[in-house]
Amino acid sequence: MTTEVIKGINFLLYVGDQPVAGQRNANLSVSADNIDVTNKLGDGWAENIASFRSWSIDADGLVVPSDTAYEALEAAAMNGTSVTVKLSTGTTGRTYTGTGYITDFSIGMPYDDATTYSCTITGTGPLTKPGA
Repeated sequence: MTTEVIKGINFLLYVGDQPVAGQRNANLSVSADNIDVTNKLGDGWAENIASFRSWSIDADGLVVPSDTAYEALEAAAMNGTSVTVKLSTGTTGRTYTGTGYITDFSIGMPYDDATTYSCTITGTGPLTKPGA
């Protein structure tokens, strides 16, 4: 039996509808705070319910200064403005979309290698996935 797997290379980071040129990696994280509802009837077990959810994307890649999506990321970082982003495969239809702020942005300028960027996009509001 063959298991269907989505290759990471198929996911692209977009700012608006433009893919970020030079992108190499991206990691999506979704988490939830919890509310402790432990009580005496729990037979000594802690009980929790989910509360506020949050999401973030960590991404990195090559700096392509002529790319409008890269420029939008850098401008959002410098100006403190929000960006609408999505991670999408296109081929399988798996897409995650949300609006966030750049909470970390760095540019690596090594002596003997390509210039790179890395950023963290912290969501404000929901992360959506069609069909979920």
